[in-house]
Amino acid sequence: MRRRQSISLAQDNESQAALQRAIDAFQSKGKDIRSREAERIDEENDFTAPNPWLRRLGSAVHLKDFSGKKDFLRGLIAMEYEVDPDDPDKSDDAQLRFIHIAFDRLVNHAKAVITPDIVSWNALFEVNRKELMKERTKPFHFRFKPETQRRYALVVKQLLAYIVRCMSFENKADRPPFKLSTRQQRAYDATMEHADDLTDAWKENGGDPEAPEIVRLLDLLETAVLELYISVLDHFTKDTEYDSVLVSFLTVLSVRADGTWEGYEGFTPKLSAIMAISRLCIIKYAVDQRAKTIKQKMQQGQSQEEAEKNSPSLVHHTKINST
Repeated sequence: MRRRQSISLAQDNESQAALQRAIDAFQSKGKDIRSREAERIDEENDFTAPNPWLRRLGSAVHLKDFSGKKDFLRGLIAMEYEVDPDDPDKSDDAQLRFIHIAFDRLVNHAKAVITPDIVSWNALFEVNRKELMKERTKPFHFRFKPETQRRYALVVKQLLAYIVRCMSFENKADRPPFKLSTRQQRAYDATMEHADDLTDAWKENGGDPEAPEIVRLLDLLETAVLELYISVLDHFTKDTEYDSVLVSFLTVLSVRADGTWEGYEGFTPKLSAIMAISRLCIIKYAVDQRAKTIKQKMQQGQSQEEAEKNSPSLVHHTKINST
């Protein structure tokens, strides 16, 4: 009886081992098929590709190691904050919340400066340039409906969420592949440092938004977020465009809630959002950089008139940050 039980147990173990080998082989084959499918989509020409836009964007290839984890990918850009009161250090979403607050504040301040009495028409035309070698046709404006402005800002807030959440992984293989430039890494570190300080100060001041320390740190965080966003735009990749965190983000943004890929028609408004917010932030950055230079020259002994005359123009700052 024991011999039969022993034989039966051995057979069960052997069957389970065989089943596990079959499952492993199936999963390996499935991964290989998904990888080859991604390569096929990328290699086919526009006439035969099942989704020419997908091929152009390169989402399937860039995210091929996460083909079975689309919920995970969408979680990287989700606007729900996951903060555990019992373990606040478990994620960076507490800091992300303040980064988003600082970004909303930045957008409001940027909208206040894009007027001809503060920014020259020349700068507004320059930042709205579509092609470098073609004549500018119309000035930039941000006079959209409130709902459109909200949707535009939301896309960039998703980008900020993507950066913060991806950078929280110790192992780079656990998140989509991209590389931060030296400037981006410095800007990211400064942003997170100010966000950490603001998170602590918020608790110490009982969540009072009018507390002087809260206001001071929020100013610093707003400046850091602007620098981070400008650095993301100013990224000339050396090997592949997918080293860019912005391009990587766009591939994740192309994943729909149902797990399918976004088509060109549905993706265009998101690109428009990034373009509009980028131009808005470039103007704000140009205004801030000119003001900073003027202040430095005045501290060196120049009069305000001399400092303004000897400082690069808004058009200069706009050109170097938008080309």
